[in-house]
Amino acid sequence: MSYLKVTTGIFLALAVSRFLPHPPNFTSLISLSFYIPIFFGIIYIPIVIVSFAITDIFFGFHSSLFFTWGSVLFIGLISKYFKSTILKRFSGIFCSFMILQLKV
Repeated sequence: MSYLKVTTGIFLALAVSRFLPHPPNFTSLISLSFYIPIFFGIIYIPIVIVSFAITDIFFGFHSSLFFTWGSVLFIGLISKYFKSTILKRFSGIFCSFMILQLKV
């Protein structure tokens, strides 16, 4: 039951944040793809990607879709290496921003 609550919370947080106005390339997707695996485990990475895919239905699919989803997957997988200290977390978030910038 807890898995369902966390999954629903992740989906709602991602969906609501994508519909709110924000600067380009500054979304909660980066932080969710970075922090969800740190706090809940790698098993939740597919939920972030599926949530992203569901909200893409409303925004429309684009030609760099798989690079975007791949970036989310890559950020989620490398996040375990940055979780030990706050300095490493900030450097991990910075690297995540750089990864998303490379897809363009």
